[in-house]
Amino acid sequence: MAPRLGERFAPLVSTFVPPLLQICGRTNKVTLRRAERSLHLICRHCRLPQIVPYLLHAMQEKAATLRSSAASSLVILLEVCEGDDLARRVADIERAVQILATDANPQVRALGRQVYAQYAALWPARCERYVSLCSFSFRDTLSATAQRYLATVPPAKRDVAVTESSSAT
Repeated sequence: MAPRLGERFAPLVSTFVPPLLQICGRTNKVTLRRAERSLHLICRHCRLPQIVPYLLHAMQEKAATLRSSAASSLVILLEVCEGDDLARRVADIERAVQILATDANPQVRALGRQVYAQYAALWPARCERYVSLCSFSFRDTLSATAQRYLATVPPAKRDVAVTESSSAT
């Protein structure tokens, strides 16, 4: 349903995304993978920034599978969306980077580095050490541990041909 509806899926986000995230917190691998694939499908084809707060909430939960599914969904969402579409959700994405950078699970931390790489590619000015003489960047708000984990992460390369062809469709 999501690939055919595309951006018209927006009214259904609150109906589908929370139950899918709840299923991602379960231990049954079959249902977990199906729910995770459904989330990825929604993120990839619908390109809706309204999903970010749901993912952020899921990243603060106890289940590592839920945090991993939410982080991978956020990576996909950042890959397919433009910076202008996600501009209202920058604070949520920055909070997600802070949470993921110091997560206990190494897989979630690796996904957090991918989120940060996509973030740095979308908003390079926000990742600079000093944006101006008197204001600090997002990187300055991170803890010392998070800064150490993200210090070597280069910005992701965004494929211009993919974004142009997807906007043409």
